[in-house]
Amino acid sequence: MLSVGSKFASRDGLVGCLSVLKDYATTPQLKGMGSFIVLFGVGLILAIINYVSVGATVMAVTGRDPISFSKKEALAVFRVTTIGLVCAIAALAVLVAAIATIIYRFSSL
Repeated sequence: MLSVGSKFASRDGLVGCLSVLKDYATTPQLKGMGSFIVLFGVGLILAIINYVSVGATVMAVTGRDPISFSKKEALAVFRVTTIGLVCAIAALAVLVAAIATIIYRFSSL
């Protein structure tokens, strides 16, 4: 599931960034670490929102025939599913941006 993988990757990236902050003042290569913390943090939040929305969608449709949904229920499921999809794509995009930034910034080392 995309949200779970993205959530773990963002979490691990965020933990990695926070763990090197102790060397931030003495290591010039770490200047600008805040951008990585923001990228991984936003990715983690988006992945969590996606995970919750997927869970809500599953709870809404489990054991029910989608044809039996009222228009209001169908619209609610559609909205939650759309929110989950948008957050999953955004979380993946932020994760890719963070990885690309890391590659760019540290490729000269």
